Amino acid sequence: MSRRTRGEGGVHAYATKQGTRYAITYRVADPERGGTKQKRLGGFTSKRAALARLREVVSQVERGDYLADSTLTLREFGDDWLVRQSTRLRASTLAHYRAKLRHHVYPTLGALPLQQVTARHLDSLYARLLTDGRNDGQPLSAGSVRHVHVAIGALLSDAERQGLIRRSPHRAATIPTSRGAADRAVTWEPEQVTAFLTATADDRRGVLWRFLLATGTRRGEALGLRWADLDLDSGRCTITRSLLDVEHGVPVYVQPKTASGVRTIALDPGTIAALRTLRAEQAKERLLFGAGYADGDLVFCREDGAPYHPDRISKFFQERVAKVPGLPTVRLHDLRHTHATLGLRAGIQPHVMQRRLGHSHVSITLSLYAHASVADDTDAASTVAALFG
Repeated sequence: MSRRTRGEGGVHAYATKQGTRYAITYRVADPERGGTKQKRLGGFTSKRAALARLREVVSQVERGDYLADSTLTLREFGDDWLVRQSTRLRASTLAHYRAKLRHHVYPTLGALPLQQVTARHLDSLYARLLTDGRNDGQPLSAGSVRHVHVAIGALLSDAERQGLIRRSPHRAATIPTSRGAADRAVTWEPEQVTAFLTATADDRRGVLWRFLLATGTRRGEALGLRWADLDLDSGRCTITRSLLDVEHGVPVYVQPKTASGVRTIALDPGTIAALRTLRAEQAKERLLFGAGYADGDLVFCREDGAPYHPDRISKFFQERVAKVPGLPTVRLHDLRHTHATLGLRAGIQPHVMQRRLGHSHVSITLSLYAHASVADDTDAASTVAALFG
């Protein structure tokens, strides 16, 4: 049994163990050999469905936007895409894309055929990430979700360029723009910082918390720090890399995206003393583990010298904060905000704080921490008014 549609293709019935099924045949251009070639697509449970699909295919062929049906999944294409991008993208950008896809996209959409991914799928993904996208079940910030959008957008745009999909659905997806609860920085007051550091003074990771508060460095920058980057005699620390991820036990380090990210910052005497104590403790652990010690010269690492997983460190921090009575709940990244806010309120010049934080422009520092200058502005108003007599 066969039915033709405008001479461009046909519908054919065939028997299966499950009953009668229908297939369609149609012709498409063959760029490699010239002319045309016949294509076949089966599995339709009704003639009506087969005819509808045939008309759709014929229309696509006539318009010149036909795409052969493919079972290639988003993850299969994505893994191949990452390999091909290794010579085109910065190592840090490639590692960033890989982490976003592996942790946030693949678990939900990875098994979906590439051609079936829609803007609605992406909207649902973003909504879920904003609800419980972090490994600890907490919301992922809108900024982080936007980073996920950039990664999946780059992948899908390349699929469109190759003719594997007609139009990348990321262009029609809704990108989070508002600053939700996960985006709002909560900072500690000086007495709260003191309470936390006192409560964690004897913890193995207590020196890490103090270092983050005292320097304003990012989580990855601190976890990628080596003893060779420290000069404890002169009280200086040089930031040259960041720990982005740990894949199958192997750390993934990336270089700063901008020149200002590579910087040398001063350390206070209390932090220097804590680091000296930590180094002495690590020397004992190195002897204890012997040949089993993973000596990567890391300042902040596990007892066996292996690197911490960045997400695990954030979880450790949340658990420790919860044990200190009366402390507002903050994210690990908020220690950086606390350092900047308290420093600016204490009178540190914005351009000095810019260099400590590794911002490329002082305008970034000023826009992020404008709230820190409110009290100074009030004092300035009173000071100037007093000059008037």
